[in-house]
Amino acid sequence: MSIRRVLRASAVSLGAGIVMGVVYWAIHVQSPAPGPIALVGLLGMVAGQWVARRVRQRLTSRRERRTTIAN
Repeated sequence: MSIRRVLRASAVSLGAGIVMGVVYWAIHVQSPAPGPIALVGLLGMVAGQWVARRVRQRLTSRRERRTTIAN
């Protein structure tokens, strides 16, 4: 993944978080989870993305090997 894509995704994520923070503040709603719990949830999302990426890479490499062997 290129550095531009990473930076763009990070900027969009930060922007979305700021917008949601402002919305929560404007309608006087507390954050749905305390800070440490929210951080654990974020860690879970990052881990899930990592696992999904690895699984996809493995499936793709197996498919490529089968195609190579069949030809």
